[in-house]
Amino acid sequence: MVEVGWDAIADATGYRVYRSDSPGGPFVASASIDVTTGETTVEIKIPYEEIGIDAGPGTYFWYLETIKGRTGYFQVTAFNAAGEGPRSVVICAAPPGGMC
Repeated sequence: MVEVGWDAIADATGYRVYRSDSPGGPFVASASIDVTTGETTVEIKIPYEEIGIDAGPGTYFWYLETIKGRTGYFQVTAFNAAGEGPRSVVICAAPPGGMC
């Protein structure tokens, strides 16, 4: 399982996580969360064991994923009624024992 976390952004009504098997992409939408309802939507179309986005205490969010124990490269965006913001820097996350 890998985990990616981030702090909330003012005026965001949701977040989308993009994933890739390579640091250079291509990145595809993996999952998104609607902050107002707390509902997570899995968007990726590959086999997976678990994918989710949860809100932590305060203003913290985290994305959890288990896809065949693979290391992944991720970007996060915030969105609201005006559209989707720019993607974050690329973040590498590896399962226990894995390497980025």
